[in-house]
Amino acid sequence: MRGRTYVRVENDRDRQIAVSQAGGLDIRDSQFMHFFSRSVIRFSDNSTLQLPAPSNPCMEIGLRETLSQAVRNRGLIPKGTVVAEGFLDTGDLVLVDKFSYHFRKPKRGEVFVFDTINNEGIRKRSGPQGAGSHYIKRLCGVPGDTISIQSPHLLIDGKVAKEPGIDRVSRGEGEYSINSGGYELAKLEQPQAGGKRLPQYLVKDGDSMTLAAKAPVGMREYAALGDNTSNSLDSRYWGPVKEFNLVGPALFSLWPF
Repeated sequence: MRGRTYVRVENDRDRQIAVSQAGGLDIRDSQFMHFFSRSVIRFSDNSTLQLPAPSNPCMEIGLRETLSQAVRNRGLIPKGTVVAEGFLDTGDLVLVDKFSYHFRKPKRGEVFVFDTINNEGIRKRSGPQGAGSHYIKRLCGVPGDTISIQSPHLLIDGKVAKEPGIDRVSRGEGEYSINSGGYELAKLEQPQAGGKRLPQYLVKDGDSMTLAAKAPVGMREYAALGDNTSNSLDSRYWGPVKEFNLVGPALFSLWPF
């Protein structure tokens, strides 16, 4: 299957985009781990905002409008501005093992692929283009777990999760240093039309999510979190993944999720 990721990048404070040497807004593409292209917005206070794709595809999911507004505002991007939001089809290959889950239980800490059929939280946030899509995330909770976040750590039943993949994210180790905040609580979303908020999980200190273990076949629950938690739409927002949605562990991926 091909890699597809949902991107939502929000500016966390009032910032003014720096001026490049060419005289325009300072946004540039850069390489990550020598293979992956990202785009970086540089601000006048020397801070940066990273988008997990080259600038051209990001332009199609809102970056163009954000930059146009910034030009009219003398480079200012206000706090709370959603810089880019939408699906990116990466074209990068994701190999999935569709057989292992027939012979073993899914393991906490592994990267896995699941479909989004019948997940109302995803459908209501992403619209028709998200329905039936496949997501790739890290499996951070299995049936019976109670998960919570004390940033930068993910807690399982009140104890810091120690699985290697989860631990690397928490410590911002190696390639995860770009997300040095580790696991973060979800951002409180704005109300939808009509003033109603969609359900969210793990938004504030003390929030937890218990995954159903004693449930009919196919209805046991798993938690899916992105490694880039500051920009990931995952179980913190739309809740658990049902067992019937699981596809399999990812064998190889060339895209940060």
